Amino acid sequence: MTTRRTVLVQIAATALLAGCTPPVLKPLREDAVSAKSLGYKIDARLVDASAFPSYVQGQLCRNCRLATRTDGELLPCNAYPGYSVAAGGWCASYEVR
Repeated sequence: MTTRRTVLVQIAATALLAGCTPPVLKPLREDAVSAKSLGYKIDARLVDASAFPSYVQGQLCRNCRLATRTDGELLPCNAYPGYSVAAGGWCASYEVR
C-alpha cells in the first residue's frame, strides 16, 4: 500500500530533478548581430588585432570572467544570454578571471 507520504516524497523528488536540467544553449555564430558588435571569433587566433587593439594573445572565453563555466568546448556566457560560446573564442567584452 502506498502512503500519502510516499506519494508526496516522489512528487517532490521528481520536481527537484526536473529543475536540475540545465537549459540547452544555442552556439553563438560569428555572423549574429550581437557577435559582430563585440568582434566575437570562435577561434581567438583569428582576431584582427588592428580592429580590436584590446586583444592580447592568450585571452580566451575559457579564462574570461563572463563565462559561467570553464570546462567543455561550449560555455554559457553572460555577454550573450541564451547562447554558448567557444572555449577557444574571444570577444571585446573579455574580462580577466
